[in-house]
Amino acid sequence: MKSNNFYISSVSITDYKSIQEVEVELDDSLAIIIGPNGAGKSNFLEVLNHIGYNQILFPRGLNNVPRNLSYSVTFKRNSKEKVKEVILSISPTTNLKDKNNEFLSFNVTVIMKSEGEDNKELTFNTSNEEDTQTKLIEIRKEVRPLLNNFVRFIKYNFDYNSVFLSKPQSYIFNKRNETIDAKEKIDGSLFLLRYLNLRYQFSMDDEITDIITSEGTVDENLIIENKIREILLTEFNDTINESVREDFATYSPIKDIRLSKNINVNLNEDNIIISNIIMEFNVNDDWVPWDWLSDGTKRLFYIISEVSLTYGGIILIEEPELGIHPHQLHILMDYIKSKSTNNQFIISTHSPQVLNCLKPNELEKIIISKMSQNGSTFRHLNEVEIKKANVYMKEVGYLSQYWLHSTLEDEND
Repeated sequence: MKSNNFYISSVSITDYKSIQEVEVELDDSLAIIIGPNGAGKSNFLEVLNHIGYNQILFPRGLNNVPRNLSYSVTFKRNSKEKVKEVILSISPTTNLKDKNNEFLSFNVTVIMKSEGEDNKELTFNTSNEEDTQTKLIEIRKEVRPLLNNFVRFIKYNFDYNSVFLSKPQSYIFNKRNETIDAKEKIDGSLFLLRYLNLRYQFSMDDEITDIITSEGTVDENLIIENKIREILLTEFNDTINESVREDFATYSPIKDIRLSKNINVNLNEDNIIISNIIMEFNVNDDWVPWDWLSDGTKRLFYIISEVSLTYGGIILIEEPELGIHPHQLHILMDYIKSKSTNNQFIISTHSPQVLNCLKPNELEKIIISKMSQNGSTFRHLNEVEIKKANVYMKEVGYLSQYWLHSTLEDEND
């Protein structure tokens, strides 16, 4: 990762679902986890998603820690900034449990390593509320600005009936209180929709308040209507900007995105009601609604919209191949590879074709997951395995074929 942001360099996890105890090093740009069903790939991504949000850096964050989970994660960055490394460790206090055998407190350690300076360490147990609050204030002041990565967890599915997509959004602006509310709840899994919704609410709240009067004339009402339409279009184009549109046009069947022209603005004595705000998509030279898109195209929209709005972030993708044509998957992996320059991607997959994005000198990015008597295990290819794979790629064919026709996942047994 070339950005100044931190990436997850290594992580050790204890007691999370199928994971009893593992330690894994991660590449700063791309890691691809392969392995059979039930090997723990999704569980591993779930823990990384939890870690990535840096719960101790946010209010009430420790209340959301899974009660048996212990982890230690090392964040690093490739930059000239002073602080080079942050280690965050959380473990439950084994002697403090409630009647349901759930842990009541955690030991927390944060270590910051800076070039040319002694390490700074903060340690506390959450059972001591006064000490916890003091340490959390210090951690949030010093560490939170450092670990400001956006974390995206792109799961294998999401709510296809989301607002702005299959259902129109509506807003009600109360003229007396000068407040605006969204009618529909936004699907939390899509950052683009959450971001667009927030921009709409903030912009309309500020702009409409500036021009509103308690008793509008026809002319004033027309000014408000035109202003609202202008706000909607401006915020939409600023969110789905030229760079985002180019990503869609290059790497998916979606060649352009626009707001429907049929937006309604109704004014009465108390409220301004803005309704029928919904997207349309240009596919095969025709503008169509979301429901007309194929499941594979919807999946591509989900992945590309999340990735295109992320810079210097950690992006977790669960089975990117689902519902996507093999040729389109090849294009998608080229896209992910191109974006890994400034983001860290950690992907789980059952598709051999996903591995074809790797060059012979990049096979250390592969992580093999397997279930053992001691729970889920995760390991990199060893030197012998990498050499055998490289010989196959040079003399026979693609890495995907090697995975299919070799004992790649079992060679270290």
